[in-house]
Amino acid sequence: MAPLPSVRMKQPLRAFSRTAVDFAGPFLTKQGRGRVQQKRYLCLFTCLLSRAVHLEVAYGMDTDSFLNVFNRMINR
Repeated sequence: MAPLPSVRMKQPLRAFSRTAVDFAGPFLTKQGRGRVQQKRYLCLFTCLLSRAVHLEVAYGMDTDSFLNVFNRMINR
């Protein structure tokens, strides 16, 4: 693996201080013992400095779902 570019290592920053966000899905999941399938989405938070990835499950593609996922991410 090649070394990291010096641009990414100039300043000692905390992880996820520079972040990209993307959605993936829908994924069909089964809840409990029932056979009802529901759509779920993955919200990917990517650290632009170290390329670390954090995944959260979103219940929809609306603003409220994103804000719930975002709050879970920043409260960790």
